[in-house]
Amino acid sequence: MKIGNNYLAILGVTTVTTVMSCSPTKKEYTSFELYPVRTGSLTEMEYTPLATKFFLWSPTAEEVRLMLYDAGEGGHAYETVKMELGENGTWTTSVDKDLLGKYYAFNEKSTINGRATRRGLMLTL
Repeated sequence: MKIGNNYLAILGVTTVTTVMSCSPTKKEYTSFELYPVRTGSLTEMEYTPLATKFFLWSPTAEEVRLMLYDAGEGGHAYETVKMELGENGTWTTSVDKDLLGKYYAFNEKSTINGRATRRGLMLTL
């Protein structure tokens, strides 16, 4: 490499980076007939004093969280649990404690017609 007399050698290095995500890709459905069908039990939750399992079928959701409350009206969630996307658009999570007498809601994030929406429904154990 000669640096004098206005010569400069530039050594170039090319790096290729592949970015991969561990989260599933959101699937778009053009009609209701194309939605996956939930298989197995249609139970929304399974309670035992040791743990409660929650299930929500929502194939178009981008994110779902389980919100736990002490009361059915007013107040804030005392715990928020992220749900995981499973087969056929069913979201699941498990809470390893006794939830008898507690209230819960599913907080779902979806994009519908280009607009982000959140919706939820309050239920009790």
